[in-house]
Amino acid sequence: ASGPHRRGLTRSLRVRPETREDIKMHIGWADIMDVTLEHVIAAVVTTRRDRAGGGAPIFFADDEEDLHRTAVYLAKILDGVVHDLGGGTFIVVKH
Repeated sequence: ASGPHRRGLTRSLRVRPETREDIKMHIGWADIMDVTLEHVIAAVVTTRRDRAGGGAPIFFADDEEDLHRTAVYLAKILDGVVHDLGGGTFIVVKH
């Protein structure tokens, strides 16, 4: 796939309830869906303050044990998956 589908975005059209019948006649009911995001970085967990930045929440760990524990807890809470980027940095990705 290419375009927005490759990046994990699902195309959609959000409409007010009173206009759904009019739109259904023109484009078909199957084309009216909710927007979903997939494969989004939900959190960054790191022991190195110099390696983190960006738009995701960043959690700083004191040591390797704290790093692993925090990443696993966040993955469970956010229903995500932990990925080890090496060098004391994990990301939690919502799949």
